[in-house]
Amino acid sequence: MKKAILIVSNGTSDIEALRTSIDKIEEKVREEFKDYQLFRAFSSSRIISKLKEKYNIVVSTPEETLDYIEQQGFEELIVQPLYILCGIEYEMLKNTVESFKTKSNLKKIVLGKSALVFGDEKRTFNFIESIKEVIPTDKPLVFMAHGTRSLSGICYEDLSASFKAFGLNNIYIGAVEGTPSIYEIIKNLKKDKIKELILAPLLIVAGYHAKRDMASSIDTSWKSILQLEGFKVEVKLRGLGEIDDFHDFLINSIRESIKNK
Repeated sequence: MKKAILIVSNGTSDIEALRTSIDKIEEKVREEFKDYQLFRAFSSSRIISKLKEKYNIVVSTPEETLDYIEQQGFEELIVQPLYILCGIEYEMLKNTVESFKTKSNLKKIVLGKSALVFGDEKRTFNFIESIKEVIPTDKPLVFMAHGTRSLSGICYEDLSASFKAFGLNNIYIGAVEGTPSIYEIIKNLKKDKIKELILAPLLIVAGYHAKRDMASSIDTSWKSILQLEGFKVEVKLRGLGEIDDFHDFLINSIRESIKNK
């Protein structure tokens, strides 16, 4: 039986971030699932075009890749998203996979979970365990997440509560899109009398958003806004996709999907 794993993300046109995160994740998947052929797809057509134009790197959309997998005679397919939340992008991928199922001859097609699933306490705790090495023990941490305009943003509240259950009380999570905003985070930091902090991305890929919106010196970056408010800020620019334990978390997620009949 021909079996495939498709890794889907929004993608990145930041070559360094691509190599240190998505490439590394895919290397681990290849090592762990040698009887599966690995495929990649990006959901952002803008990023796909930019990679082709600047670096002659060709990446297909999920729809194109699914059709190709069908044409190549695969019988089993695991689709693993590289999304933190079950937000808008996950729902779009879910719709794409469900539509593909209606016309496909594959015997098995399973869509894996995003990193966080609201209400899944065990998965949330496993996620926290997998990223512990980027959580400081000596300073408060502000995580910058991408966010979502869907109701899945409530996952951040769930995650914050889980951090506290781990005894990790000085962690603040904000979102570039949606809530909580950086200004809501600042209110909480001031209320808690925080003076110094570490700023890090809650993103699988530390690409454009992390480097520009979080860590740059432009006026609208989170670092600049926090510094203007009087905070001493130390930036840690590392995507979750660079962490070995997070790779293992994703591997376990794929194993769960394989067991799903």
